[in-house]
Parts: sequence; structure tokens; C-alpha cells
Amino acid sequence: MLVLAVSLPATLAAETAIVIHDAWINQAPPGTDVTAGYCMIHNTGTTEVKLIQVTSPDFGRVEMHRSIVSDGIARMVAQDSITIPGNGGLTLKPGDYHLMLFKPGKLLVAGDTVALSYRFSDATSIEVIATVRQPEAGQEDHSQHH
Repeated sequence: MLVLAVSLPATLAAETAIVIHDAWINQAPPGTDVTAGYCMIHNTGTTEVKLIQVTSPDFGRVEMHRSIVSDGIARMVAQDSITIPGNGGLTLKPGDYHLMLFKPGKLLVAGDTVALSYRFSDATSIEVIATVRQPEAGQEDHSQHH
């Protein structure tokens, strides 16, 4: 029975292998205390997992949001979790799922990096370094929404 207990976590870990890449944060205008963050999340396991929390020592708080359009009006809705399907992925991007990062500890400019910790429903926790970028032309600006 001890062998089963030891091998079970390895099996679960193999089924819910999460990979995060291309993490980046919008450079917010000076004096703004909120910005948005994005990344690509891949789940190479067979079981769906939920992203349940993101934290950062570089921000006062981080929330998960989704931009939706209802009756021709765009708005952001806070999310308690974001589902990552098994054998699939999800891109946090402008105009869809994204992170809202509040109260930066310092002024962040393009090229700076910040630490983010992603926590999932299967107890996986992944530390990521995100790069601050200038928003691309025409990109939705979340820095003024809160």
C-alpha cells in the first residue's frame, strides 16, 4: 500500500502537466495603479485544471478577469477560476481572459520583469517571470478600467 501512495502523486502530476509561457504585462501610464497581464497556458495532461489564483510580490493584488460584450457594451467580469482543458490550452489576451494587476510596488517600464505565481486546482503552483511591454497599437488598454 505504501508503494501506491508514493506512486499516486507522480501519476497525478503526469496527468496535469501545466506549462506557462509568453507571460507579459502592459506598461501602464505613469500615475496609474492598475495594469493587465497576459500569457499562454498549456495543459499537457488529460484532466482539466482550473487556474484558481495568481499572486505577485510586485503588486498589491492580482485578479483574473474576462472581457465580454453584452448588448453591444464591453465590460470586464472578475473570474473565480479559469478552466484549462486537458490536452489543451488557453491564452490570456487583450479582449478575453486576462489578469488585472493592482498597486505596483514601483513604476514599471518596458523591459522590466515581475514575478507571478500561478496556483491551480490540482495543487500545482508555477512561478513565472513576466516582461513589461509597451501596448501594441490598437490593443485594448486595461489600465484605466478600475
